[in-house]
Amino acid sequence: MTEFNKIFNEELFKDLTELKQNVPQVHTEFIISNLLAAVSLFTNNKIFISPINHPSTSTNLYIMNVAGSGCGKSISSKPFINTLGSMQKDERDLNKIEKNFAETCKIREREAIEPLTNGEKVKIGEEIIFSTPAYKTHGTNIRGWTTNHAPRPEFFITDFTPEALIKINTSLNHTGYIYADEYDKLISSVTRTKTVNDPHQFFTSLFDGEHVSIIRKNSDSESIDISLTLMINTTTSNFKESVNKNGFFHNGFGARILYVINNADYNRIDIVPAKGLTLDQFRVKMYQLLDNLYCYYYKNDAKIDFVIPEHLFKILNDIESKIDITLDNSELPENLITTYKTRIHVMLMKLIALVEVVNITYTQTEIKESVVSVTEEMIYRGDKLLNFFVSNFIELFSTKKQLKPEQESLIVQLTKGKTYEKEYLLSLTSMSESTVRRFLDSRTDLFSSEIIGKKKNYTVL
Repeated sequence: MTEFNKIFNEELFKDLTELKQNVPQVHTEFIISNLLAAVSLFTNNKIFISPINHPSTSTNLYIMNVAGSGCGKSISSKPFINTLGSMQKDERDLNKIEKNFAETCKIREREAIEPLTNGEKVKIGEEIIFSTPAYKTHGTNIRGWTTNHAPRPEFFITDFTPEALIKINTSLNHTGYIYADEYDKLISSVTRTKTVNDPHQFFTSLFDGEHVSIIRKNSDSESIDISLTLMINTTTSNFKESVNKNGFFHNGFGARILYVINNADYNRIDIVPAKGLTLDQFRVKMYQLLDNLYCYYYKNDAKIDFVIPEHLFKILNDIESKIDITLDNSELPENLITTYKTRIHVMLMKLIALVEVVNITYTQTEIKESVVSVTEEMIYRGDKLLNFFVSNFIELFSTKKQLKPEQESLIVQLTKGKTYEKEYLLSLTSMSESTVRRFLDSRTDLFSSEIIGKKKNYTVL
């Protein structure tokens, strides 16, 4: 069990615990993956991390939540997806107001019989603002007369199109966030729009912040220079069917993703009285967190470098070596082990910085320093989180079939004896009769079955 209380600050961990108690449908691990993805949007290309005198890494992430239907993916994403959608809508609304103001000033300038003096422009600008309440809306960038309009940033995409990427490319920071419901739909949308020839290579380049060319509706090619955060929710069956197709690990695309998997079957959860943090209250906290990140880092020109001092290099090397051993001892195919190892260092760097940013910003504190010296404690927090993602990667792609917790507990109890009636086995688990029967009948390596009278018995081999 990952010790999230040793990764995140006390206030955040308390909120995560209360949310799970009040809304048992949420999956805490999915909440954390969504949190990291959302935070990485507003720190990408603003906050960097590196061992001293080594190449730096930005903080964007590709994350994929994998689970069956009704197992917590959507409800765990809502506080973040709804918040980002709301923030993007606010930006577009303010953009319209600012654009209208600039257009109004242009009209007044054209209508003037004589060229306007600076004093006249200031006076007219004040009159326009005073006469139109919308121009005094909180958050608008209207300071007085102007005929110029700087578009507000576009950063959030739920419907992939070439035009959406171009808007990100022309806006602040050249960073964006793509949310996709089902992995195969995202790849199909790229293929359908004929944006690029190889979707996996395309997203690999966008993760690394490389120049890419896309094809627009008019068949013209346009070069874009952006760095993306990618958040995918996908059902287990859909993903496993899609990932077997060629290209998923082509050029390292699949190895650039941090995975969270929930192998549990759907179970109806009783409604319980809320005695603490509700989902809506948690969303308000997430809005405050992300809005602070937007104000502190995203919209400012300053950049922050997390620098790991030389005396901590040994700790980094030991952490990466231990993860290499964990991967070598897993049931993963050799090619996946090799591919994933090449990304361990970069992922560790990103997580060290992101965890620190989350913990500091959750207390409504801004990092003021342009250079932050990474501590041993920061590294170990990033290490714990990376090991969480590594274990999920192994579980998802291991060639050894993973058992669900109920299946494991059933086998443990069964192997204590010799022969059991089906009715007794059903009393040991909440699984349905048909599910238990199919599971035991499939485990011919552990059990043999026979019909005695009208009852089916299972014998431990």
